[in-house]
Amino acid sequence: MKKQYYEATKNNFIIFECTQGEFEKNRKKFVKNLQIDKIDSGLILLPSKIGIKKMLVLEKDNSISAMCGNGIRAVACYLKDNYKSTPEKITLEILTGTISVDIVDFSKNLFRVNMGPVISLSENKKNFLDIGITIPSDKKFTEIDKKLKNAKLFTSAGEPHVVVNANLNKKAIEDLFWKIQNSGFFENGVNLNVINVISQQNEIKNLTFERGVNNFTKSCGTGSTSVVNFLNIPDGHSISIINEGGTLEFEKKGSNFICTGPANKLTI
Repeated sequence: MKKQYYEATKNNFIIFECTQGEFEKNRKKFVKNLQIDKIDSGLILLPSKIGIKKMLVLEKDNSISAMCGNGIRAVACYLKDNYKSTPEKITLEILTGTISVDIVDFSKNLFRVNMGPVISLSENKKNFLDIGITIPSDKKFTEIDKKLKNAKLFTSAGEPHVVVNANLNKKAIEDLFWKIQNSGFFENGVNLNVINVISQQNEIKNLTFERGVNNFTKSCGTGSTSVVNFLNIPDGHSISIINEGGTLEFEKKGSNFICTGPANKLTI
């Protein structure tokens, strides 16, 4: 069993590489390890028959999230650092299937992830019912809070995000997050992304308050992907999502969203 620290745009992780049996035996211990201020989530690497490894996202509250876009890059960096045979294209198993990561630059630890398509509430209500979300339409958000009048709900690789374009300070965002969690529509919780367009749709500032962590995180890959879909950019277009921990570059290719960003080993 291995334990190492990694970050991706200052989204900080403990990576535990173990067997399924070791994870089940040590889960409570792993969660206890996560209860330090500098760590956001745990990434559990298990054996896989359809990828190099299977990645589970273990949160501080002992829940398992569907996916973590920054975590995928952190895991790719971990595999590159620890296994000389790691290929330039890495396939990882996640809860919703598989996801691919390309090592763009070995020396700069730059990685490109095909985040796949993003599903909106209007496109597939059953997808949201399957993950414990019962809000009937985006229009119902105003019943939770008037600040959510332009909010939309998405899933990126099975991870749910409410995205809203609003000028809110951090205290207002935190209050809004808990109002959403306590609305009764989100059985397993939901992430909140609040954005501001700062440069003619080409640069977007994004703040994320994450479920499971129940706090702000410096960056969020699935959240940033949901933001790009919220903006409805055309096919082939590129855009920069500016998180507190750094910038993620996105390109839309058909229905897929390609995310490029760094990841590095972390010293705690």
